[in-house]
Amino acid sequence: MSRLFKIYLGLIAAWFLLAIIGGEWSESLRMILRVSIFILTVYYVFRLTRKLMRKFLWRIRRKLILSYILIGFVPVVLLFVLVGLGFFIFMGQATSEMFQSNLDGYILQTKIENQKLLHMTEMMEGAQALQRWTEDLSSEDAKWLDLAEITLTTPDGHTQLQGDSIKGLPEWVHERDFSGLVLRDSFPLIAAVHHDRDKRRSIQMLVPVSAPLLEAIKNRTNADIHYLPFSASQSAEKELKETLATSKRQPVWPVWWDIPVWWLSLPDQYDWATGTKVSLFQLDKDKKDGSENSESLVVLDDDGDITAGKDTGHDVRLGAFWVSTNLSRVYNHIFARSTALQKFVYGLMLGVAIFFFIIELFSVIFGLLLARSITTSVHNLFEGTERIKKGDLNYKIKVHAHDQLGELAMSFNSMTESVQKLLVDSSEKERLAESLRIARQMQQNLLPRSITSVGAIQIATLNLPAQEVCGDYYDIIRKSDQEMAIVVADVSGKGPSAALYMAELKGVMLSVSRRTILPREVLVEANGILGPTLDSRNFITMTYAMINEPRRIMKLSRAGHNPILHYSSVCGKVDIVQPCGIALGMGKNGTFERTLDEVERKLDSGDILVFYTDGLTEAMNEINQLYGLPRLSAIVLENKDKTTEEIKNAILRDLNGFLNHHEPQDDVTLVLLKMP
Repeated sequence: MSRLFKIYLGLIAAWFLLAIIGGEWSESLRMILRVSIFILTVYYVFRLTRKLMRKFLWRIRRKLILSYILIGFVPVVLLFVLVGLGFFIFMGQATSEMFQSNLDGYILQTKIENQKLLHMTEMMEGAQALQRWTEDLSSEDAKWLDLAEITLTTPDGHTQLQGDSIKGLPEWVHERDFSGLVLRDSFPLIAAVHHDRDKRRSIQMLVPVSAPLLEAIKNRTNADIHYLPFSASQSAEKELKETLATSKRQPVWPVWWDIPVWWLSLPDQYDWATGTKVSLFQLDKDKKDGSENSESLVVLDDDGDITAGKDTGHDVRLGAFWVSTNLSRVYNHIFARSTALQKFVYGLMLGVAIFFFIIELFSVIFGLLLARSITTSVHNLFEGTERIKKGDLNYKIKVHAHDQLGELAMSFNSMTESVQKLLVDSSEKERLAESLRIARQMQQNLLPRSITSVGAIQIATLNLPAQEVCGDYYDIIRKSDQEMAIVVADVSGKGPSAALYMAELKGVMLSVSRRTILPREVLVEANGILGPTLDSRNFITMTYAMINEPRRIMKLSRAGHNPILHYSSVCGKVDIVQPCGIALGMGKNGTFERTLDEVERKLDSGDILVFYTDGLTEAMNEINQLYGLPRLSAIVLENKDKTTEEIKNAILRDLNGFLNHHEPQDDVTLVLLKMP
């Protein structure tokens, strides 16, 4: 949790605490806290929104689809919504006009019937005129006119021709004719008032806008109609809604394309008691222009402020008619009188609109498919990288598109094949390296381990293979309590083949050394065994020495191997001991035996014997210089008074310095002996 978020929570807690404590002194502080909390809330909402957007838009597919929707689809949708909204408003206004025209027709018919009845009362008694007028009504008109309140006013008084009670004319229609929709005690009525020429006789007809009248309008418009009072009391509103409504027999949505249409119709309405025109809202400037004979529930002044209308002392209860129908019925009403050419034009416009809609739909689908093709290719590449990251190198991306992304997918598959091949090669190399490591371990087991002395003679050994396995071989064989043999050999070549010959040589030397004492005889017998088995391209060089410790005598034979170094403590110098002899496997027809010599050397206390292979003296540095025998002799001479282990370490340090820490090109073997 960050420090800023802790501050945010602290501010919220402080605000709640001050709200509980209350007091005028905390109002300003709470205002500061509210502002601070609001700013931090906006900040954290912004951060959360950005985090969610990043997570949602991480996939390229979503980004492309969203960009396509924002650029191409949203404007079209907004245009369709605008057109649809305009179309709905137009059809709603047409629905309202359809109802209004029919209502005006009934108002006009009421006016005509009222004038007709007034004319009849001038020629006969009121009751006879009413009876004659009723007989002339059609059955359709009788359904709603039978509910009319008809009052005849003469100089003798008021006569209620039809209705329950006798009510006189309001003052505002004493000397004027009127026909229209009026409100009396919340109920809408169609009113018609007419006077004779002398203004001595008048007749008023009040037809309630009740279910029979609304059903008559419904039969003409095929629309369901409800009267909605805006300002009536709750009980009156419930009564009006239940009584002033048609029976719902029209299907709301008959077919999928015939959408429902509904709208409010607000015909001109007047207060029957005062003659004041009642409206929903009115501009203040209209009232200033002299339109005092009007009332409104809401007044909009010049500054845009909304205020309540004036109180006239009457219970003004404005209402509206809720008209609901279907698109097809409105269309039939609008175009009922259209000519064939007009219908053709309307149909052509509709066909063009449908054609444009199909083109837009095709464009949207094509754009989405194109975006999907791009994102699918990118997604497949991502899936491929994920599968490869998990180690599934056999996964291949399916290439469907012949474009740049398709070429990229093919390159990816080719890359995975190359990687798979490299891993197979690497696995094979690792397997081979492991096999060579095991072979190296087995080869090291064939060599003497940790020999520091035999009797009183100090011994130090060193073996550095140039590769995992080597062809150098050395051994120290204890033949008796008084004698031991030192063997140092080098198989030509390096690597596994040389290591195999070295292992074979180990077995041969152990077998021959048990039966033979003299070095020359050992080498002759070993050549007789190994010579036939050696390949024509291979040979083995070897030095074999026998040391008698009590007599301090060394006998030595050399089969083509490097000479040994003998430091004599008596003379104080290093001699090179190099008897004649050729390598094992090279001499034929007795050549090996004829060329092989054996020498004998007297050993004194402090004498040092150095046995080695050519990997030491022929080691080459970066300027192609050989380490050489003189350098080796100098190191031995410099460290003559030290132990064999110290002399070995000195030689190794000097060799590393000479090679400048480069690896030697050949196997290096070193055996050091120092007489007690």
